[in-house]
Amino acid sequence: MKKFWFVPVFIMILFMAVTGCSREKTPPEAVIKINHIQVEAAKGTYEWQYGFLYHSALVADATSPSVIAKHLTPLTVHLGAIAKISFSNHSHPHLYAHIWENDREGKKLFIKQNQLTLPSEPGRYVILLHARWPHGNSDYVFSVDVH
Repeated sequence: MKKFWFVPVFIMILFMAVTGCSREKTPPEAVIKINHIQVEAAKGTYEWQYGFLYHSALVADATSPSVIAKHLTPLTVHLGAIAKISFSNHSHPHLYAHIWENDREGKKLFIKQNQLTLPSEPGRYVILLHARWPHGNSDYVFSVDVH
């Protein structure tokens, strides 16, 4: 009878290991594709919790999206193109995006089922993508030339 305590303890430890433990010490990489072509994207500012019961945290502050975008190659796309967004760890965070203009968030862009509708006016755009998971959040930056 005294050995039966092992089963509930084992189940509890297994549950905590599965639900309260992130092995990733930084947010996953964003994979952004437009017409099956991967867009160069960079991680921006993020906050991330990891470890057993998320006892460790990391905060990284990045430069502005316009400065990050200067180091990225924009992809030329058609008006109103659709960007498909996924992540290197196959997660499905809550997403929202804005056009970055005049050093602040501009027009909010429409996202549904990880598909982002890009601007329908010609021009070069810096896109700021926000992703939020239960254990953190991260910004991603990419650039497109809309024609």
